[in-house]
Amino acid sequence: MDTDEQGEAIIIKFAQKQTPLVIHQMVEEWNFGSYPGFLAFVGNNPDTDKATALLLYWKLAPRFYCQYADTQAALEAVPYAAKDIMLIETIERNYQGDFYHTQQFGFDPNQYWAKEYSDLPQVREIPTIMLTPL
Repeated sequence: MDTDEQGEAIIIKFAQKQTPLVIHQMVEEWNFGSYPGFLAFVGNNPDTDKATALLLYWKLAPRFYCQYADTQAALEAVPYAAKDIMLIETIERNYQGDFYHTQQFGFDPNQYWAKEYSDLPQVREIPTIMLTPL
Protein backbone atom coordinates (compact mmCIF):
# COMPACT_ATOMS: atom_id res chain seq x y z
CA MET A 1 0.00 0.00 0.00
CA ASP A 2 1.55 3.32 -1.05
CA THR A 3 1.35 6.57 0.89
CA ASP A 4 -1.71 7.86 -1.01
CA GLU A 5 -3.59 4.62 -0.41
CA GLN A 6 -2.70 4.74 3.29
CA GLY A 7 -3.87 8.34 3.56
CA GLU A 8 -7.11 7.50 1.80
CA ALA A 9 -7.71 4.51 4.09
CA ILE A 10 -7.19 6.73 7.16
CA ILE A 11 -9.62 9.34 5.84
CA ILE A 12 -12.30 6.76 5.03
CA LYS A 13 -11.87 5.12 8.45
CA PHE A 14 -12.26 8.56 10.05
CA ALA A 15 -15.32 9.35 7.89
CA GLN A 16 -17.03 6.07 8.84
CA LYS A 17 -17.16 7.28 12.46
CA GLN A 18 -18.47 10.78 11.71
CA THR A 19 -21.90 12.35 11.85
CA PRO A 20 -23.75 13.32 8.67
CA LEU A 21 -22.94 16.97 9.42
CA VAL A 22 -19.18 16.32 9.50
CA ILE A 23 -19.38 14.34 6.24
CA HIS A 24 -21.35 17.20 4.65
CA GLN A 25 -18.73 19.70 5.80
CA MET A 26 -15.93 17.47 4.50
CA VAL A 27 -17.54 17.33 1.04
CA GLU A 28 -18.13 21.09 1.10
CA GLU A 29 -14.46 21.79 1.82
CA TRP A 30 -12.86 18.85 -0.01
CA ASN A 31 -9.97 19.35 -2.42
CA PHE A 32 -11.30 17.33 -5.32
CA GLY A 33 -7.79 16.73 -6.64
CA SER A 34 -6.90 14.41 -3.78
CA TYR A 35 -8.12 11.13 -2.33
CA PRO A 36 -11.00 10.32 -4.69
CA GLY A 37 -11.73 7.19 -2.65
CA PHE A 38 -13.29 9.38 0.03
CA LEU A 39 -15.67 10.85 -2.55
CA ALA A 40 -16.54 7.35 -3.80
CA PHE A 41 -17.18 6.30 -0.19
CA VAL A 42 -19.64 9.18 0.20
CA GLY A 43 -21.36 8.58 -3.15
CA ASN A 44 -21.74 4.84 -2.53
CA ASN A 45 -22.92 5.07 1.07
CA PRO A 46 -26.70 4.79 1.64
CA ASP A 47 -26.23 6.63 4.95
CA THR A 48 -25.06 9.74 3.09
CA ASP A 49 -27.51 12.59 3.54
CA LYS A 50 -29.44 13.41 0.35
CA ALA A 51 -28.22 17.01 0.45
CA THR A 52 -24.63 15.81 0.78
CA ALA A 53 -25.05 13.50 -2.20
CA LEU A 54 -26.55 16.34 -4.23
CA LEU A 55 -23.74 18.69 -3.18
CA LEU A 56 -21.12 16.12 -4.16
CA TYR A 57 -22.84 15.57 -7.51
CA TRP A 58 -22.75 19.26 -8.37
CA LYS A 59 -19.19 19.76 -7.13
CA LEU A 60 -18.17 17.06 -9.64
CA ALA A 61 -19.42 19.40 -12.44
CA PRO A 62 -21.88 17.07 -14.20
CA ARG A 63 -22.96 19.73 -16.69
CA PHE A 64 -19.43 19.78 -18.14
CA TYR A 65 -19.84 16.15 -19.23
CA CYS A 66 -23.27 16.79 -20.78
CA GLN A 67 -21.49 18.17 -23.83
CA TYR A 68 -20.74 14.54 -24.76
CA ALA A 69 -23.35 12.19 -26.20
CA ASP A 70 -22.80 9.47 -23.61
CA THR A 71 -20.44 8.14 -20.96
CA GLN A 72 -18.14 6.48 -23.46
CA ALA A 73 -17.71 9.71 -25.43
CA ALA A 74 -16.97 11.61 -22.21
CA LEU A 75 -14.43 8.99 -21.13
CA GLU A 76 -12.70 9.19 -24.49
CA ALA A 77 -12.62 12.99 -24.48
CA VAL A 78 -11.60 13.39 -20.84
CA PRO A 79 -9.92 10.11 -19.79
CA TYR A 80 -8.21 11.67 -16.78
CA ALA A 81 -11.66 12.35 -15.26
CA ALA A 82 -12.86 8.74 -15.45
CA LYS A 83 -13.39 8.42 -11.68
CA ASP A 84 -15.41 11.65 -11.60
CA ILE A 85 -17.53 10.63 -14.59
CA MET A 86 -18.31 7.25 -13.09
CA LEU A 87 -19.08 8.77 -9.68
CA ILE A 88 -21.45 11.29 -11.28
CA GLU A 89 -23.33 8.41 -12.89
CA THR A 90 -23.38 6.46 -9.62
CA ILE A 91 -24.76 9.38 -7.63
CA GLU A 92 -27.33 10.16 -10.32
CA ARG A 93 -28.54 6.55 -10.36
CA ASN A 94 -28.50 6.27 -6.55
CA TYR A 95 -30.28 9.59 -6.04
CA GLN A 96 -33.03 8.80 -8.53
CA GLY A 97 -33.47 5.37 -6.95
CA ASP A 98 -33.89 6.64 -3.36
CA PHE A 99 -30.62 4.97 -2.33
CA TYR A 100 -29.86 7.79 0.10
CA HIS A 101 -32.45 7.32 2.83
CA THR A 102 -31.90 10.33 5.11
CA GLN A 103 -32.21 14.06 4.72
CA GLN A 104 -31.24 16.40 7.53
CA PHE A 105 -29.90 19.27 5.45
CA GLY A 106 -30.99 21.47 2.60
CA PHE A 107 -29.17 22.19 -0.63
CA ASP A 108 -30.19 24.21 -3.68
CA PRO A 109 -28.03 23.50 -6.72
CA ASN A 110 -29.62 26.44 -8.52
CA GLN A 111 -27.96 28.91 -6.15
CA TYR A 112 -24.67 28.46 -7.97
CA TRP A 113 -23.63 25.00 -9.04
CA ALA A 114 -26.31 24.30 -11.66
CA LYS A 115 -25.15 27.28 -13.73
CA GLU A 116 -21.56 26.09 -13.95
CA TYR A 117 -20.60 25.16 -17.53
CA SER A 118 -23.97 26.32 -18.88
CA ASP A 119 -22.04 28.10 -21.63
CA LEU A 120 -21.03 24.73 -23.13
CA PRO A 121 -23.20 22.96 -25.69
CA GLN A 122 -25.47 20.47 -23.91
CA VAL A 123 -26.10 17.22 -25.78
CA ARG A 124 -27.56 15.48 -22.71
CA GLU A 125 -29.79 16.88 -19.99
CA ILE A 126 -29.29 16.83 -16.25
CA PRO A 127 -32.23 14.91 -14.73
CA THR A 128 -34.77 17.32 -13.25
CA ILE A 129 -34.56 15.69 -9.83
CA MET A 130 -30.86 16.65 -9.64
CA LEU A 131 -31.87 20.32 -10.06
CA THR A 132 -34.61 20.22 -7.44
CA PRO A 133 -33.73 22.05 -4.19
CA LEU A 134 -33.94 20.19 -0.90
